[in-house]
Amino acid sequence: SDLGCLPTSGSSSTPLPQLAVLYPASSPWVTAVGGVNLELDANNQIQNQVVWNDTTVRPGLAGGGGFSTLFTRPSYQRGVVTQSQRALPDLALLADVAPGYDVFCTARAQCQGRGWITIGGTSAATPLLAGGFALVDQMLRGRLLSSLGLANPLIYRLAQSPPSSGSIVYDVTDGSNDVGPQIQIDGAPLGCCSAGPGFDEASGWGGIDLALFAQDALAAQPPVGRVSMQLLAGQRPLSSGRIRARLRCTARCDLSVRARVSIGGGVAFIDYANLLNLRAHAAKVVDILLTRSQRARITAALARHRRVTASVTAALIDASDNIERQTTTVTTLVTR
Repeated sequence: SDLGCLPTSGSSSTPLPQLAVLYPASSPWVTAVGGVNLELDANNQIQNQVVWNDTTVRPGLAGGGGFSTLFTRPSYQRGVVTQSQRALPDLALLADVAPGYDVFCTARAQCQGRGWITIGGTSAATPLLAGGFALVDQMLRGRLLSSLGLANPLIYRLAQSPPSSGSIVYDVTDGSNDVGPQIQIDGAPLGCCSAGPGFDEASGWGGIDLALFAQDALAAQPPVGRVSMQLLAGQRPLSSGRIRARLRCTARCDLSVRARVSIGGGVAFIDYANLLNLRAHAAKVVDILLTRSQRARITAALARHRRVTASVTAALIDASDNIERQTTTVTTLVTR
């Protein structure tokens, strides 16, 4: 089970006697984050990183890791993981509850009005990495380069073959996330997982140098594609019930197409085509379908001899529906 040892069927809530990892961290489509603690010098500089395991003080509190029983080994782990299952975590960041992260809590009921509190866990380490990836994506966007998307293939490639700028990962070789000795009656270990050189199921590749990762991502990510658009000649949107445009992109693109229909100079309505995925250098005709009520409005306007135009724009969008590039707007006259 990838549901924390709980059975996936039946009414029983008794944990199953087997090691398990948690979903969605076990998904091959996410970057799974484990936990470490930091050893600092007198100047507050990191001297070492060790796997987070507080079970001698707080039984059960430790970083997670292991193998999925639901997902097979993804392609980016080939040559790194010998088992045929998805292994996790991919990286590990500060998660120890001591010292933890200082945050100011404004949810008075949940925090008992304490204001400043200390939190930890991989629930703190994960958004720390997400914030770092967001900054890298911002840099990529500013250079009109493709966003990270699933970062794991790039992380694994750079971790195995460090660029000249240096390794992007800090190899964590100390510690274990095995909580067995503290939670089992006989004190026996559970058998997973200890850190060692290279990738392991206690810390993944270890910590990450986000500054170096950003630098390497800028060199590795391909440019955002350029999209072009033409309106088909001789089309009659009113009678056919559609506005047609031919699109082409220089790279694999997700495209959104918008038509802004104006009557007498004022905006009557805005209509969209279905989201389109286009292969590199491929061309495709897309239809922006007009509803019955939209056609009725156009018909009534033309009957009153009012000018009706359709202004069409295509936009290349990223996975979060942000516009990365767009075409110039092409306007056509709508007639009977």
